[in-house]
Amino acid sequence: MSVVIPIKTLNSASIQKKIGRPNGYGQAVFAFSRFGQFDNISGIYQMRQRKGGRICVKEKFYWPTQETEGPQEESRQLFKDAVEVWQNLSENTKNQIRAENPYRHMSGYNYFIKKYFELYWS
Repeated sequence: MSVVIPIKTLNSASIQKKIGRPNGYGQAVFAFSRFGQFDNISGIYQMRQRKGGRICVKEKFYWPTQETEGPQEESRQLFKDAVEVWQNLSENTKNQIRAENPYRHMSGYNYFIKKYFELYWS
């Protein structure tokens, strides 16, 4: 992660999202090919809030991966089950769960999901 120092700050415009194409093999079509850009400008730009104000951060391109087996799949299935149980609860039961929620910042739904996970993993 590198912090980008803008030459001139504009109130109406800022650098955000992807600029350029990721480095890699690119695309190949008959009589045409397009490869990634190898320059210092290409990357993912984000505006982040810090104590001193907003800063612009540039990151390298990345390709996210998604696990389809193991503990992540087990947690995903557990979450689906918890949501299904919450949706099948009566309104009276949901209101009781909301009333017993000790956290002000957390909704009754999120509190139920938290408790569901705690009961499963204990």
